[in-house]
Amino acid sequence: MEYEEETPLEDVLARTFTIDLEIFGEKVTENLKKDGDKIYVTKENRQEFIDLYIDHLFIKQCEKQIDAFKRGFYKLFDKPMLKLLYTPEELEQFVCGTKNLDFK
Repeated sequence: MEYEEETPLEDVLARTFTIDLEIFGEKVTENLKKDGDKIYVTKENRQEFIDLYIDHLFIKQCEKQIDAFKRGFYKLFDKPMLKLLYTPEELEQFVCGTKNLDFK
């Protein structure tokens, strides 16, 4: 974000709006936006690239797993009743189990 040199950022980075991932040992490149593999990161669009990159890493990459967890969780607990019946600590214990394990 702090790059302010004369040389265009796209020449320095040679980076497009893509993200490289490894899935089951295979390298995969995904577009961060439509035709991202054809759009270079420039000084003008670098904030958009950073936002899309972070969104992909922290949200989109985990979406399927989080949705599957939520479906299973809501089969056990009625969604509207959660806030009324349980504290966050009680929900944590349901999901994670007890923190104090006695192996004796």
